[in-house]
Amino acid sequence: MERVGDEVHVSGGMRLTEAAQLLAKGEQHLAQGGRVFNLAAVEAADSSALAVMLSWQRSADRQGIAIRFTGAPANIRALAELYGLHDLLLAA
Repeated sequence: MERVGDEVHVSGGMRLTEAAQLLAKGEQHLAQGGRVFNLAAVEAADSSALAVMLSWQRSADRQGIAIRFTGAPANIRALAELYGLHDLLLAA
């Protein structure tokens, strides 16, 4: 995960095994000005991806920060749709 300006590029896996590390890194990027989480380079994901995204969203809400997610791969979009979270997490 790396940040360029206000965009945080998330790459690799977003699964249970990576969730705690992703959550912590995302929180750091939020504190440093990250506002757009680009998920285009995510190669593998499970429902933990949604949990991490929701945690980032809640943290941003507590801080009065608006964030958004872009480039979500098909598997994350499908999971968000299945769990009824598409409009909350992935609405344009």
